[in-house]
Amino acid sequence: MEFKKTYIAGLLFDETLKKTILSLNNGKLNAFTTLRNPKEVSDQVWLSKHIFGKTNYQIEPDLWRLVVTARHISQDYEIYVYSTVTKLKFSEDPSYRIVNVNKLDNTIPPIYRWIIPLSCDPSVLSSQYNQVIIR
Repeated sequence: MEFKKTYIAGLLFDETLKKTILSLNNGKLNAFTTLRNPKEVSDQVWLSKHIFGKTNYQIEPDLWRLVVTARHISQDYEIYVYSTVTKLKFSEDPSYRIVNVNKLDNTIPPIYRWIIPLSCDPSVLSSQYNQVIIR
């Protein structure tokens, strides 16, 4: 099935798996999300470039792990969610926030309130786990 829009999203976790950074847009926190690159570039390379442009954090493309593919049929889009663990020390910035993964509130979309805990599960991070969700 072809979707009108395909997004990729990235979740970065610190080494303790207790903190992540989320993009801040119009008062809402979200994973770092971008439209999938139509060129012959892997999602991981495109996601690393997108996050570097937003945060100045350099993430090697081969460190991303696909966690969830969510497909929303009635709204005609799909999103591939990747996660990684980084040794980088997160710092506050006006365009993103450091978030405790055990305290996810309503400023975070419902889909990410369950994807974030799933994504930082060590058994998921150490595999190529990909749960496909269709709505």
